[in-house]
Amino acid sequence: MNIEAKLSQARSWLDELGNAISDLVGVAPEVFEDEKLKQDLADFRRAYDQAVHDLANPSLRIAMIGTTSSGKSTIVNALIGRRIAPIEAGEMSGGVLRIKHGQGSHLKIEETEGAAWETGEWSGLSDEEIYDRIQRTMHTYHEVRRKADYIAPQIEVRLPILPACDRELSGLPEGLAIEFVDLPGLKSIQDRGNLQVIQSLVGKAFCLVALDYGQVDEVHRQKLLGELKQIIDYFDGKTDSMIFILNRVDNRKSDDIPLESRITKLSQEIKENLKLSEYPDIIPFSANILYQAQCAWGINNLKGSSLVAQTERLKRLRAMFSDCSSLITKEIEKSKKPSTPLPVKGTFKKILLQNQDLKSWFRYIEDRVREEKKITDEMMQTLVKYALLWSGGNSLWSCIRSRINNSFEELVVNPILMDVYVSSDAVIERLNLKLEATKGSNEEIELKIQQIKEKRPTLKEQLQEKKIFFINEINDFIEDLIKIGLSYSNPALASINNDDDLSIFTTLRNESSNGKLLMEMNVAIKYIQSELNKELITKLLDAFESNKPSYDLEDELNNFLSPPLAKSLARSYDTVSRLIGDYKLEDDLMIKSIPITDQQAIEKLREDEHTILMLYENMDQAIREKTEFLIQAQEPKLLGFVEKLFDNYIQELCSIFNEIELPIKQSILADWKNKTKNSSQFSSLPEDIFNISEPIFVESKDKKKEFAGTESYYVDVQKTRYEQYTETYKKKFLFFFKKDATRTSTRPVKYTEKEEKERKIFKDVEYRKFAFPKPIVMARQWSDAVESDKMALLDVLKIWMSQYADQSIEQFEIISNEVLDFAEISLDETQNSLNLNLEQQQKLLEIIQPKFHQLLELRKEILR
Repeated sequence: MNIEAKLSQARSWLDELGNAISDLVGVAPEVFEDEKLKQDLADFRRAYDQAVHDLANPSLRIAMIGTTSSGKSTIVNALIGRRIAPIEAGEMSGGVLRIKHGQGSHLKIEETEGAAWETGEWSGLSDEEIYDRIQRTMHTYHEVRRKADYIAPQIEVRLPILPACDRELSGLPEGLAIEFVDLPGLKSIQDRGNLQVIQSLVGKAFCLVALDYGQVDEVHRQKLLGELKQIIDYFDGKTDSMIFILNRVDNRKSDDIPLESRITKLSQEIKENLKLSEYPDIIPFSANILYQAQCAWGINNLKGSSLVAQTERLKRLRAMFSDCSSLITKEIEKSKKPSTPLPVKGTFKKILLQNQDLKSWFRYIEDRVREEKKITDEMMQTLVKYALLWSGGNSLWSCIRSRINNSFEELVVNPILMDVYVSSDAVIERLNLKLEATKGSNEEIELKIQQIKEKRPTLKEQLQEKKIFFINEINDFIEDLIKIGLSYSNPALASINNDDDLSIFTTLRNESSNGKLLMEMNVAIKYIQSELNKELITKLLDAFESNKPSYDLEDELNNFLSPPLAKSLARSYDTVSRLIGDYKLEDDLMIKSIPITDQQAIEKLREDEHTILMLYENMDQAIREKTEFLIQAQEPKLLGFVEKLFDNYIQELCSIFNEIELPIKQSILADWKNKTKNSSQFSSLPEDIFNISEPIFVESKDKKKEFAGTESYYVDVQKTRYEQYTETYKKKFLFFFKKDATRTSTRPVKYTEKEEKERKIFKDVEYRKFAFPKPIVMARQWSDAVESDKMALLDVLKIWMSQYADQSIEQFEIISNEVLDFAEISLDETQNSLNLNLEQQQKLLEIIQPKFHQLLELRKEILR
């Protein structure tokens, strides 16, 4: 069934549903005089009118997402046939660009808080003027977000686009509004608020996912798959409504493995990584040639005429021949077929007819472009056909037509019909309750009245018992999650293998009545913890261990933190890594001791302490920012788990009314769904659920004996000196005679002398000792904080779920009493009618019952 037929069928169902309920009201208006039925009917009519309007003006959103620098904007321009989305060499897209089909030309840049770019609305702009304004806005955003956090620009363009003007190409029916959304890469969106905006758009959109061929080789593919998984997880995209576009395959080298083999392997890995039930559609694509050729032709069907001016056409074709010459040459060489009859005249035609091939034709067109000669529509039609063929455009449009057709009910029809179906269900179940209350004898009706009267006094008590039971179950549920968390964080279990891992889950699943939900929620929460450790803490630790330059770390951090915070954290890392060299490692601490008398060194210690504190503060802020982002990324899943859990609880609450012989339970359940269909008890998750501890500083004072210099002292030293003296002696003469004579001699003389000596002086010196954790210990602290955050998140979920139980029980009690009141009034009316006019009552039933059964059958058909 094609899209037009699906829309027609949905409109037909809606008409039949509206007519069936109107017929019931028409044949028995007195039945609908009841105030509750009137209210249900009014709710239905509001939902019905909205659904009629939405089916008369259906809208399809196509979101363009993808990995870093994969050519998303080029693909968007190629598919809309206009140069609107700015194309940059690097990842410079920012904010959300919504391009809607419409008449005229209108640009709106929403005014957001603190916007540093021009905001406002403009009409009558040319494509170039629109392009330039959007480009300036995105450039400004990327400049200012380096210094502070900003809400990303929200840009809307409304003008005619190719898929709406060429319905034959797109396969979309007339009257279907079409919107393309060009979304930024993950590098440009690292905050909770901007992610919320993107999730709200992607969750209800058909998605085209761009991948860069240059990133699918063996070296880069795992990184690309990791980024792809992040995009799908963070943006909350529907994997069953996606087409993957492998862009820039024209960059293939002659030595590359065959493209088919590469796509087959990529398809298998995407299926495994994203846990898809089927192999994904991957279209090999060369966006640039189709972008330039399609924009040179414009938005009209190729069978018609182009509205593009010659100056713009020549500009785009010059770019095409400049940028895509290699692709054109390769494709011409691959082609063995002669071209279609050449749209040239005169002498050139005679020359070319002798050698009528693609190479000559394209050279002829290129020469005309170079010489700025007119390129006719006929020439362009031929050129665009080749561009569609060579770029992969034909395959992509064919896949888009097929996949949108398959996903159309889920993306467009079902959301429109859901509200009206739920509202009609409330009418049907309340009417069914009223009809059932008219059946039976006086005694049977009296019994039903008695059952209701007996139920009322015990209702509050039973609901309180159920609430206590639910809260205990919630506590058990969270305790089971904590058990799983502890089993993973316990070092003794850190090396458990997959079999052990599975046994933990299996045991808890068997013990828990919500085992599947338990496992799914644990995966979501564990994902937050894993990403923080992998993308933030491990990155910083690796930088310390490898002495990485701070600018390299900043580049890495920019991939998952806001630029100002990435810069601050990288700077803190840089200053800490520099001062570590001045410390010595003792056990798990970096230590330095300074004499307290050295005031300059003491001041340097204080600076070191401040530096370490700044690192911790920046890391704390980074963990907070990233945790908020990751919580937002997982929020749809977490809230979905909670809603599933409470759907089970509401079903159980309804069992209170099983003993009443009326469809009370069905009416309460339908009324509950109708009243809660557009509200969520958990609109958002809290922000301040985590806390990172400060660094462990060790400060102490001690005394050491230290050399303080030398001093002089004197000692008595016994010395000997030799002195001369004159002595008298007997001197011989004349052989036998002696006479007195004198002579000079020396003799030792002892004396005491004061001698100066030096000795070393030692004195007690007081030191200040300062120590802080070494990098791996810091990382452990941060990782422990993340583990605590996970437990804090579980505590918050427990409180929320308990509050939800309170609110649910309270609302359920109100709805139950309303339905019981309605049933009791209906029974009283029936009892009175039986006493007064049994024949009239039977006649009314005979009129209503066939119409009501027709309505029930129609409801079953719509539900199918």
